[in-house]
Amino acid sequence: MLALAKKKGQGPTTAGVSRLGLPEVSAFLWETANGEICLGETFLSGGLAKLQCPAGASRPKSGSMVATRFGASMVGDGARVVVVVDHKAKVESVEFRGSEANWHFLRTLSPELSGRDVYYIVINTYPDRPDDQLDLTLKVGTEQVTDHISVAWD
Repeated sequence: MLALAKKKGQGPTTAGVSRLGLPEVSAFLWETANGEICLGETFLSGGLAKLQCPAGASRPKSGSMVATRFGASMVGDGARVVVVVDHKAKVESVEFRGSEANWHFLRTLSPELSGRDVYYIVINTYPDRPDDQLDLTLKVGTEQVTDHISVAWD
């Protein structure tokens, strides 16, 4: 996967590659010299590999500290969402439809790419309702705040 990314001019910088191994998928995240954030995923059930390096920054909606970087995509019997969170906030929990979601810190982006933290979130149910959202509990300083992001399919 990294060889393909390098051929396309989307290879990792010296910041390196972050890897997350889950039962359903191995995920790799890196920054490119062009300022892109790339996500490579290998799905272990069928050998499918996916590489995404969208251009442009992920911007949170006004008043939010969270932005979707990679929208919902199928993983196992559920889906995954990759979000970036303001560097002042830390994720404490994530819920989807009232149930705890499985979430993992992947890395802090370089200052050139905002310095925000990247989280990989796995939900056990397909988000198939127009009002589906993730509810994130964040710690900002000494306070807990709740933020919400819509879950839309890629």
